[in-house]
Amino acid sequence: MNIDLPTIAKIICFLLFLLVGLWATTDILQSRKSFGERTIEAIAMVLVWTLMGILTIYFARFFLFLIGAFLVISLVIWFKDKMK
Repeated sequence: MNIDLPTIAKIICFLLFLLVGLWATTDILQSRKSFGERTIEAIAMVLVWTLMGILTIYFARFFLFLIGAFLVISLVIWFKDKMK
């Protein structure tokens, strides 16, 4: 089975978002709420971070375009203020 570099990058990105979601649940699980509330909140947090990872993987070009557009607009504003 041949795995190319973009597939490995997607897997690593997905695992990174999953780990951040699991890390975010530590505070939720240590709170003084009931066990059911903590469990539901922790599962929701992991699902949200996992969904964000999936969206980032499949819409990476769109996000990169937005970041690039933001940087270009910021540089234009910065140069405009610098020239005054």
